[in-house]
Amino acid sequence: MAKTQWIEGKKYDFNQKNVDNSPDEDGVYGLVRGQQETIVYIGQGNIRDRLKSHFRGDNPCITREKPTEYYREVCDDPEAREKELLDSYSTLCNKKAGG
Repeated sequence: MAKTQWIEGKKYDFNQKNVDNSPDEDGVYGLVRGQQETIVYIGQGNIRDRLKSHFRGDNPCITREKPTEYYREVCDDPEAREKELLDSYSTLCNKKAGG
């Protein structure tokens, strides 16, 4: 089991309207797929900008895995929070550090 709490807040459908209305602030986000919420990708940065890029297809792995929802969390130190999440959860599309 994961030792770090998952991204706080509600789940949003991964669609153009929700992406366009996501916060224009720095934080972390997690793209998930299906009822079992398979974690496709965990990222950080400006939430709206990053989600828009992924929605447009900037990452072939994310596009191929077809995320259906996402979680988002505005935070003070997105890099540290992303690392914490990546250390605790397996994803389909994040590259492993040092690999």
